[in-house]
Amino acid sequence: MSVLLFGFSLTYAWAIVARSLAGLLNGNIGVAKTYLGEITDKTNQGKGFSAFGLTYGLGVIVGPLIGGLLAKPAAKYPSVFPPGSFFDQFPYLLPPLVSASVTLFGLVFGFFFLPETKISRQENVEMHELKEETMDENAEQQLVKAQDTNENVDQPTVKEQDTTENEEQQQSVTITTELIPEHVSIESNTASDHGQRCKGFCNNQLLRQIRASVAWQLLSSRRSLMPAVLYGMMAIVYIVIDEVFPLWAMTSSAVGGLDMDSSGIGITMTAGGVTLILIQIFVYHLLEKRFGPVALFRAGLIGASGMFLIFPSMHYVLVGQSTITVLIALMGCLVIRNICSILSFTSIMIMINESAPEHRGAVNGIGQSFAALARSIGPAAGGMLFSWSIQNSFFPFNYWFVFVLLSIFSILTVIATIAISRKQPYSLMTEKNDDVNASFPEN
Repeated sequence: MSVLLFGFSLTYAWAIVARSLAGLLNGNIGVAKTYLGEITDKTNQGKGFSAFGLTYGLGVIVGPLIGGLLAKPAAKYPSVFPPGSFFDQFPYLLPPLVSASVTLFGLVFGFFFLPETKISRQENVEMHELKEETMDENAEQQLVKAQDTNENVDQPTVKEQDTTENEEQQQSVTITTELIPEHVSIESNTASDHGQRCKGFCNNQLLRQIRASVAWQLLSSRRSLMPAVLYGMMAIVYIVIDEVFPLWAMTSSAVGGLDMDSSGIGITMTAGGVTLILIQIFVYHLLEKRFGPVALFRAGLIGASGMFLIFPSMHYVLVGQSTITVLIALMGCLVIRNICSILSFTSIMIMINESAPEHRGAVNGIGQSFAALARSIGPAAGGMLFSWSIQNSFFPFNYWFVFVLLSIFSILTVIATIAISRKQPYSLMTEKNDDVNASFPEN
């Protein structure tokens, strides 16, 4: 629905509302990652999460084609969509319409054919009741044994019982008296004092409930928090480059761009998406078994930091060249960029899932929240910085500025991975100290 609303938008405010609604309803990514984490283990999680990246690669191939070729259909295909027609009034509706159809197909397919991995609520209640019955039977057996043992023990006399009762009463009075301050009488409790104490008690109860929640403990643990933070840092890098790259390619060559149109950009991004599929199917799981996810995460960001500096330098090489030369050169750059993104994105998904295996849903939700925060800031920040930079003529504050910032931020993200582990890549998942799962209640 939100996708269609975006297609019908004719004003900037309408587009913002539609995109905000899309973000609000975009919770399936975290669910999909949790689902993959529950149906895989360390022996095949590389292949499992590669499948997730495979679907993303298909989207990268098909998405730019749909957007680039179907946007403004009345202008591109006037014989099919004549001027003044419905799609001429809403020039950006056709791509969202195709996207919404694919989403609807996924909804129907998942509803009928996707099995549930978590135990159902009814089964959970039945298992809990069975567990309680077993505990009750064990307690009864222990009680019978204790009664048999106590039969041989002498019972206290009546005098000893009276003496014990008197001592307990005196001790109770003494303790009660000590707990009441001297300057406060029991009768002086007013309704206001009672209300304040109730309010303080409720606040303390709420605070204790928050601190006892799974989300709070995940956020309080470096083991689960750092992968989520790294995910957010990496997300802002790639959302900004995805925003800036087409803007830079379409910018006039007089200020550092390549004078490309939307169709040419869509073709280059589609060719880069083919790389995502091939690497995910044949390469990533082998690298993950050999080097581990943390090492691949770092390698991807280091490679991306170099590619971010190559993009603006292509202006000096490609300006004045033929369209085919420009397309091939940019395809090659995007291939390398996509390989780096595969290494980083797939690895961080594994790291997040393995940071708290018993609470994958919660930890993926936290990771998606950090990524969503980054993606809400990134497009606006990237667009404004790029618009400002092309108005300058001195390096590095000209059109290079955003690319240089992304390169630096990528290196800072690599440095931040030191906070995860100084040992082997999988030590993040196998360390017993600060073990999140040991301290959490089961779902």
